[in-house]
Amino acid sequence: MFEEMEEAIKKLKNNKAPGADGITAALFKQGGTELKKGMFQLILRIWVDEELPHDWNFGIICPILKEGDPMAYSN
Repeated sequence: MFEEMEEAIKKLKNNKAPGADGITAALFKQGGTELKKGMFQLILRIWVDEELPHDWNFGIICPILKEGDPMAYSN
């Protein structure tokens, strides 16, 4: 399973905006073995406990509007 995670990290796209946690794909790609091991342990714990960390239930939604009236639903 660790190899699957490494493959997923390799497939992450560069130069994308980080999420609410501020972590970029480049950090995972260049973070080294210790970061990957820590992330893998977190994933395993979530799998075994069948519970996500509380903070993972939150997100930031930033609408990107087309030209025109920002109050129009079709925009």
